[in-house]
Amino acid sequence: MEELQTRTADGPTLHVEGVVKTYRRGGSEIVAVDDASLTLRPATMTALVGPSGSGKSTLLNVILGWETADAGSVTVLDGRSRLDWADVAIVPQTLGLLDELSIEENIELPARFGVA
Repeated sequence: MEELQTRTADGPTLHVEGVVKTYRRGGSEIVAVDDASLTLRPATMTALVGPSGSGKSTLLNVILGWETADAGSVTVLDGRSRLDWADVAIVPQTLGLLDELSIEENIELPARFGVA
């Protein structure tokens, strides 16, 4: 694992190991992510692809620190505890554009909230 201990100017190396995330729905337990492991290296592009409900968004939420995994670990190998918005690009399932705003205003909207 020595090679995972480096970081380049192109961005962090991220290591996800054995991540599990479950939810309770009524009396049932829903396993959203089951033992996910991956390594993301600097200057690469990775896509999570799968059908709706397969756990893609949940795994991203865990990686970004918005949700806590039930098991496993997410390690950003530059000393940070999680990734920042600047490290990630997400293409949502729906565009989420606001009809009452122009295209330009829709594009500028995240910057108003400090997301860009």
